Amino acid sequence: MSNLNYDDIFKAVITITEEYNKLIHFAGVCSTKSDNIKFVARYNGYVYESELSKSRQTGWDFNGVSDSFIFDLYIPFENEGDIDFFVQEDNKNLVPAIISYAFTSRISDLPHSFFIGDHTLLTRTGNSGSLHAETLEYKKLCNIVNSYINENFNGKFQEDKDVVKEYLAQYQVMSKKKIWLISDRPDRADDNGEYFFKYSAKINDGIEKYFIVAENSPDVKRLEQVGNIVYHGSARHKLLCLFAEKFISAHLHGRLRDVCYEKWTIHGNEQYSLYSGLDKTKTIFLQHGIILHDMAYGLKKSYQNLKLFFTTSRHEYNSILESGYGYDESIVKLTGMPRYDSLYDNKRKKIFFAPTWRYSIPSDELQNSDYCKAINRLLCDKRFIDETKKQGYEILFKPHPKFAEFAHYFKADEYVQILDYNVSYNKLFAESSLLITDYSSTAFDFAYLKKPVVYYHFFPNHIGQSYFDYETMGFGEVITEHDGLVDTVIKYMENNCAMDEKYKQRAEDFFAYTDKNNNKRVYNEIIRI
Repeated sequence: MSNLNYDDIFKAVITITEEYNKLIHFAGVCSTKSDNIKFVARYNGYVYESELSKSRQTGWDFNGVSDSFIFDLYIPFENEGDIDFFVQEDNKNLVPAIISYAFTSRISDLPHSFFIGDHTLLTRTGNSGSLHAETLEYKKLCNIVNSYINENFNGKFQEDKDVVKEYLAQYQVMSKKKIWLISDRPDRADDNGEYFFKYSAKINDGIEKYFIVAENSPDVKRLEQVGNIVYHGSARHKLLCLFAEKFISAHLHGRLRDVCYEKWTIHGNEQYSLYSGLDKTKTIFLQHGIILHDMAYGLKKSYQNLKLFFTTSRHEYNSILESGYGYDESIVKLTGMPRYDSLYDNKRKKIFFAPTWRYSIPSDELQNSDYCKAINRLLCDKRFIDETKKQGYEILFKPHPKFAEFAHYFKADEYVQILDYNVSYNKLFAESSLLITDYSSTAFDFAYLKKPVVYYHFFPNHIGQSYFDYETMGFGEVITEHDGLVDTVIKYMENNCAMDEKYKQRAEDFFAYTDKNNNKRVYNEIIRI
């Protein structure tokens, strides 16, 4: 065996631990300085080799290990036994591997740390990274959960401990149910989650479906007419997260780990550690807009572990598969977005201005930023205002939801309507005649309706590279100067805001489906996994 120090040449961080259909799956990231190194696991006398590949998209650092290499390790569960992890060089002797568990893995360094699958219970063995696997049984589960909580959470998180206590009390009944949790933003609906909820709630499939939203949301009364509502962050929300088969969302904020995390750090949160071993819900990503830019940093498999990832355009679909997200065709699906089934045209004489946000601008600098000044200049432009009045158009401006609380920073002529955060986008898309945006995905909703879009690139985009070329693929003119924008919008108003045939054809070419069956395709994909 080599005299190399394996602590120096190989480290592994497990980011995913799960078991479905008696197949135990470990996935994660590792660093290696030798091409001859293998990462393996030994279980009941058999050695299982991981699949190791170089990541095409780096960025995350888990416990001091970058995600430049990723691995997947699958072990079929047969009977009780220990799972030990090793490093093997040139098919020689096995040397214990240096591994740790990331906050996403459901395992922690706390005594009695564990995680459950559909059929198995796996617990840490002492201070090592090894695990003991056994059949999941109710009494064993109660014992390990109680030992874990009593050892690590004495005097802490009483409300959360009460949730876990209720979980154990209801386990034998609730664990047999099929439950789906559906959501959009924590405080709002009116996105793909709501539209999928409306569609799926009508299907008698034996699945209990709940929509998650804040108790003070203006959407609560409307959603209550559709089906079951659970208040975001409530004890019932947390309890259902532990029993849910699937979490289906446009924004991912309603998962248990997101609810518990006050600050989004790679080191995790002690509150979530109380629940993490029980949290085995499959995450389904509906999206809230078409992805134009490389978002692998935040959506990659090693971090989010999505079980389905829905797309709307063949361009978008290929981008997700080819840009290092870590998902294959079994996960990424081309279906269209649920909310597109409900888009409708009720065209009024309204000009809608909806720029996206910029994470590069701190909130305390927004008011004096060039971004804010450029927006205010358009909203106060006398020629723009006078011409819209003359043509009989209204001007509507809606700040991006991430800037909603700073709406007072945007100054406009009294003729301009600065819209409240709660105004429905679907209604705005229906009634507006023309959209002015910069890089917002709202342009796709408009193009889907064959309504004209004008791209005003007045401030650099904060996302970066994209497969989408605005000049050759966009659904309208790309303008960089203020006066040119005003000229273009005036021309559109004089032409009754008709979309140019060139841009109509681009829209036809871009969208995979325009048949109002997006919800059906999404549902069929979700029900099969």
